[in-house]
Amino acid sequence: MHSCNLNLASNPITKILLLFIILIQGSIAFAQPKPCTDPPTMTSFCKQACIICDIDGYTGRNGTGGQGEAPPGFCTTYLHNAKWIAFIAGSVDLKIRMSVSNCTQKRGLELGIYEGIDCKNYKLVSNCRGGANTAVAENTSAIFQNIVPLTIGQYYYIVMDGSNGSVCDWTFDVLEGSTQVAPLSTSGVIDGPSVTCFNELDHFTTSGDVGATIFDWTVNGVDIPNGGQDINITWPKEGMYEVCVTASNVCDKAPPSCKTVTVMGNVNTNIDATICEGGIYIVDENTQVDAPGEYDYKYTDQHGCDSLVHISLTQTNANIANIALNICDGDSIYIGTTPYFQTGDFTEMIQNDQGCDSIVNLSLNLVVCEMKGSSVPESAKCFGDNSGTLTFSIQQGTPPFDYNWRKVNSTINGQGMLVNINQDEIITGLGSGTYLITVTDGFGNDVIIIGTVNEPLALAATADVSDFSGYNVSCNGGQNGSINVNMTGGTQPYSYLWPDGSLTKNISGLAAGDYNVTLSDVNGCPLFYVININEPPSLSLQFTTVDPNCDGLNTGSIKVVNSAGGIIPYEFKLNNGTFEKELTFEGLQDGQYLISMKDGNGCIDTTQALLTGKIIPTLSITDDVTIKLSDEIQLASNSNIIIDDIKWNPPTGLSCNDCPNPVARPFLQTTYVASITSIDGCVTSDSLTIRVDESRRVFVPNVFSPNNDGINDIFSIVAGPEVTKILSFKVYNRWGAQVFEELQFAPENDKGWDGSFRGKEVEGGVFAWFAIVEFLDGKTKTFKGDVTVVR
Repeated sequence: MHSCNLNLASNPITKILLLFIILIQGSIAFAQPKPCTDPPTMTSFCKQACIICDIDGYTGRNGTGGQGEAPPGFCTTYLHNAKWIAFIAGSVDLKIRMSVSNCTQKRGLELGIYEGIDCKNYKLVSNCRGGANTAVAENTSAIFQNIVPLTIGQYYYIVMDGSNGSVCDWTFDVLEGSTQVAPLSTSGVIDGPSVTCFNELDHFTTSGDVGATIFDWTVNGVDIPNGGQDINITWPKEGMYEVCVTASNVCDKAPPSCKTVTVMGNVNTNIDATICEGGIYIVDENTQVDAPGEYDYKYTDQHGCDSLVHISLTQTNANIANIALNICDGDSIYIGTTPYFQTGDFTEMIQNDQGCDSIVNLSLNLVVCEMKGSSVPESAKCFGDNSGTLTFSIQQGTPPFDYNWRKVNSTINGQGMLVNINQDEIITGLGSGTYLITVTDGFGNDVIIIGTVNEPLALAATADVSDFSGYNVSCNGGQNGSINVNMTGGTQPYSYLWPDGSLTKNISGLAAGDYNVTLSDVNGCPLFYVININEPPSLSLQFTTVDPNCDGLNTGSIKVVNSAGGIIPYEFKLNNGTFEKELTFEGLQDGQYLISMKDGNGCIDTTQALLTGKIIPTLSITDDVTIKLSDEIQLASNSNIIIDDIKWNPPTGLSCNDCPNPVARPFLQTTYVASITSIDGCVTSDSLTIRVDESRRVFVPNVFSPNNDGINDIFSIVAGPEVTKILSFKVYNRWGAQVFEELQFAPENDKGWDGSFRGKEVEGGVFAWFAIVEFLDGKTKTFKGDVTVVR
């Protein structure tokens, strides 16, 4: 354990002192080994050695690197390649097995365990070589035990040297005890005074934690060098200090513990005191002083700190006063608490302001000097004017009299003379206030007469005005405002005069504006009063319109988007409807509309809105119809507008798709949709379906007589109008030989077989025929049959 004495002060001198201490004591600071990196490596010198925080089970190798150093008296006769590594003690006693293997010289290791704080003052704490006289040989082990108690948390060095320079592997196994210290959880509780005196030497210590060997102390965050588990501190100045300690070992650190110390300063008290002549001053229960002078006393306060009391003592001598007075008959004079009211000489002993006795010699003479007077005030007629008077006279005294008068708290004053008793004197032109009239006789006697001239209260007026939800007129531009004037002050009764000559206190039927009224009391004191009649802002609304669109005649709408003025809430209506809070009116046709807005006072404002509708066309076309495959039909369309823009869809089979009456010739069943568009872009459609009778009329005779008689001489296909082409027409005899073929020809009667084959007439008989026919709709169909040739 280590302790340290330190003086601290919470000013720049403190830092200088601390720096001085650190510089002086820094040379003896402990150089702790640092934890090893991975993998740990042994070093040749103590100060380079690192520490393995739990060495149990560790296998290392001593290595080469020169002779190195060894502690004095090391367990060898000759040093070859000394190596160092440290571990931490986790128990007081320790028993370990050191196993040696894989040696380069096959000689083994010589080793011991040493204590060496700061790599100085080495002390062997184990048996050398495990108690043997020779090195621990390769592939053998030795038991090492401490020969002195170990300090838990303290580090110790394993020092080894290779016998004959051997480099070996070694394994450290704990058999009894431990080389691991539990984590440090606390720096302990600091024991020391919480309140102390400046310049006092105090001792502080901490309980620490098991395994803690290093204790770092700070005062107000400033490090104290070389602090141990306890420390001494001298406080050079009063103040608040925080003393902290952090407990640690080379492998772990606990959170700091702190203590607040209040350093009390010396209290110097200066007392100035006075004693009366012959008196004493009591300092304390054991000390008193009876002479003036300077005195110092030293005390110890409740904290044990010195306190100096300095007393400056003065002495007050006794006073003697001689007083001669004239007083009026009936008056008294007090000396101390004793009244004197008769002619004569008197002596009184009293205490002065310092509590000391004083002697007063009084020579008293009584004279008759009572003066009496009175005053009668007359108030001013109007507030603030100078029409008041004050009449006064002297009822008792000796004339003639001089008088001076003044208004209290004013520079207004005057003077005059009274010749006789009971003579009324009138002071005129006075305003409201208190007046002091000092009347003096020729003997120096006087009397003060006080008179107060009053005045009526200032004329004031208030007005009760009509209230329509905060405004004096219900609607902007209205004339239903009213005013009722109330007067106070002055002297009743009151009079009223309005600009229109009205004399009543209330008027009505007013529009917005300022109204002046002249008010007066019975004394004619005037008051000019202005009352403002206000009106609400004019009603205004903004709206948006949506014209009826192509979806229908009643698709228009009007929406109020902004309303202002008047008094909320607002209601709205359209034309002759009822007022409601709804802001949007829908389902409207084109036309002119009146939008009315009503506010909370019932004021109404109306504006116009115009909706312009779209022209929505009507359309009717030909009804559904059925036609033959080759037929055509003219379609008809009718509308309420001139048909300038019409479209037929699909255009297939139509003579035109943008004319009112196209000719339709579809080959398949088709639904045609006609759409017309008005000049406003509104579109109306109608449709019809043309169903097509797909009967395919093809006739081939079963007999013909090619005898050139002009009748039935050609064997041909008779086709209906729906046939567009004969793709193939072939005739075969009974042996299957083709006797006729015609391809790609129109269905005409003169196209066919004339009954010959290769320029010769065939004999009568039955022939087979095949035909492929193409129709208007693009479809083809195969026909076959027999025909008989008759000769």
